[in-house]
Amino acid sequence: MAQSCVVSKTKYDKQAALVQKLSAQKDDCIKSLEIAELAMDTMELKLANKLNYIEFLRTDSSSKEQRIAKLEQLNKQLQSLYDELEKEREDINQFANKQKEQYSSSLQAREKSLNEMKKNLLALQMKLQNQEEQNNTASKKIMESTARINELEQLLHVHDSLLNGIKNVFLKSLSGYGDSVLTVVNKNGKLYVTISDKLLFKSGSTAIDLLGREALIKIAKTLEKNADFFIYVEGHTDSIPFVEKSGFIKDNWDLSVLRATNVLKVLTENAKIDQSKLIPCGRADALPVADNKSPLLRSKNRRTEIILTPDYAKILELLNH
Repeated sequence: MAQSCVVSKTKYDKQAALVQKLSAQKDDCIKSLEIAELAMDTMELKLANKLNYIEFLRTDSSSKEQRIAKLEQLNKQLQSLYDELEKEREDINQFANKQKEQYSSSLQAREKSLNEMKKNLLALQMKLQNQEEQNNTASKKIMESTARINELEQLLHVHDSLLNGIKNVFLKSLSGYGDSVLTVVNKNGKLYVTISDKLLFKSGSTAIDLLGREALIKIAKTLEKNADFFIYVEGHTDSIPFVEKSGFIKDNWDLSVLRATNVLKVLTENAKIDQSKLIPCGRADALPVADNKSPLLRSKNRRTEIILTPDYAKILELLNH
C-alpha cells in the first residue's frame, strides 16, 4: 500500500512540472506579442515618416504634376505598407489566439488531471491510514491471543508436570506389580492406570479379589492427595459374549459397568475423594487395545482403567476468549 502512494506522488509532481512548463510557454507567447507590438510601433513610425514626407511634398515648390506623381507613388507605398501591417497584425492576432486556446485547453486538461490525481492520492492516503489502523487492531489481537496461548501453554505444562509427578508416585507405590497386570501411562494429556482382570476379578465375576483390593487402596491414597483431576473408572471386556449365570448380569455391558462401579466403591471407601469428580462407566468390548483373535490378546482387553483427566474449565475459558 505504501508503494502505491509513492508512485501517485511521483505522477503528481510530473503533472505539476508540466503546468510550470506551460506557464513558461505562456510567458514566451507574451514576449512574442510584445515583439510584434514593437514591430507595429516601428511600422507606425515609418508611416508617420511617410506622412511627414507627404506634408513636405505638400509644401514643396516643385510643379503640381511632379508633386501629384510623387504623392501617388507615396500613396501606393503607404497602401502597401498598410496592407503589410494589417496582414502582420492579423497573423499576430491569429497566432496569439491559437496559442491562447491551446494553452487554455492544455492547462484545463492538466488542472483536471492534477485534481483527479489529488483525489486519488487522498483516497490512497485514507486507505493507507485505514489499513494501518486495521494492522494496529490486528497486532493488538495477535498480542492478546499470544498472551492467552502462553497462558494456555503454561497451564498445560502445569497439568503435564502434575500428571508426571502423580505417575511417579504410582510407579513407586505400585512397583510390586508386574506390567502384565498393572501399568501406568501418560497419554494425550491424561494419566491411565490400567489394571488387568487377572488382578481384580475372577472370570465373569464382579467381586474384587484381595490382591486387587490392596492395589486399589494404594491407588486411592494417591488420588486423595490430588483433587484437581477428574477420575474416570472404565470397565472393559473382550468380545466373547457373556454367559449369564445370574439374573442381573445379562451381557458384557452389564459386566463392565458393575466392575467399574465396584472399583469406584473401593476407592471411595478407603480415601476421601471428591465424588463429584468420579465418573464410572462400562465400555464392554467397544474399545479394545488388542485383537480378540487369541486368548492372549483377549486377556489384554479384559481390564479396568482409572483415568486422571485435568479440569479443563480454565482451558475452555481461555479458548472461548
